[in-house]
Amino acid sequence: MEKNILLEVGLTEAETKIYLAVLKLKTCTVRDITKECGFHRTNIYDILEQLRERGLITIFKEGKTTKYNATNPNNLYELLREKKAILLSC
Repeated sequence: MEKNILLEVGLTEAETKIYLAVLKLKTCTVRDITKECGFHRTNIYDILEQLRERGLITIFKEGKTTKYNATNPNNLYELLREKKAILLSC
């Protein structure tokens, strides 16, 4: 997936890097994401929550461990439709 597409639908640079890391890693932990993209753990939690609110990742517990998955990348089309609707209403 291209970084430019993610930026075009309204993701920030940090959201884009973390989303791509989760997409690459499949099922992962914050520790895995930290190793993949180099962000500090505390920042990652906030960004993961923002991505969850946008419907781009899911969060689940496996024992005591919290894990993250990327949702179907087709959810990006919904973000693009929302962005277009906002632009057209102005």
